[in-house]
Amino acid sequence: MLKFFIIFFMSFYISSAFAFEILKFNGKVEYSFDNKSWKKLLVKQKLKSGVWIKTGPKAKVTLLLPNRTQTILSRNTTVQLNDNQKKKTTGIKLNMGKIWAKTNKKPVKIGLKAPNAVASIRGTEWIYEVDSNQVSSMAVVEGQIDLASNNGTKKSVSSGELASVSKSGVISVNKLLNPGDYLQFVFRYELEPYAYLPIELFKNKQDRNKFIKRLRVSNIKNNNQCNLNQVNKFNHLKKNISTISYECLLKIDLNSVKSAKMSNWLALLQVEFLYSQGNVDEANKL
Repeated sequence: MLKFFIIFFMSFYISSAFAFEILKFNGKVEYSFDNKSWKKLLVKQKLKSGVWIKTGPKAKVTLLLPNRTQTILSRNTTVQLNDNQKKKTTGIKLNMGKIWAKTNKKPVKIGLKAPNAVASIRGTEWIYEVDSNQVSSMAVVEGQIDLASNNGTKKSVSSGELASVSKSGVISVNKLLNPGDYLQFVFRYELEPYAYLPIELFKNKQDRNKFIKRLRVSNIKNNNQCNLNQVNKFNHLKKNISTISYECLLKIDLNSVKSAKMSNWLALLQVEFLYSQGNVDEANKL
């Protein structure tokens, strides 16, 4: 019996001490426990409460908070993560950059501190950004957030609203006109379908490079029609890729694609998208 309690205590201690789990990362990612001495993240791992994480200009991190909230740190982000077990809250200190979070269960308690504001989050999906001028913005896709700036101003931000906080602490709240567009930072800056595009689909490297160049701007064409009976054919895709959005590519039924290499590429693209949105379980199924 004593042995059982020792094993239980040790397993509980380890799981609580290493509270933040890195699910996926790419690019240069570093971590520190004093915000001074930094180590390069080399493998997926669990990190202790109090850890600082810093992402490079081409980096992205997908991680899991103690309350099972799936989170993405965008490029050029510096953040500290803390786990308060007694209060059952997660603390996030965002010095700069952008963070997206989504929980698949009831709203969780998260406290976020930015240079010019503090947010008490009871939301299930949200994005917070601090730019290089120390101006903050928070988009609430779903949930409720209480925002307080450093000058004492307080505002409540609800689902479908976007709050901006100036450097001096002035808060303005507006309707989030298109949540999908606001989430496009994941597409524009992080999604890299050309990174695993097979060269065998092309005659030569030059041909592939031309396709990649046109693919890079395809995510801008969100309003173009998506003909699923045509985009599943590579010749059509190759010819019209600059007018086809990422969203359209993600809708393609893989079973309708005759080319195995193209099907594999589209599958990887779908997995990358699911990870970027925090849908880890669905991504692992693919």
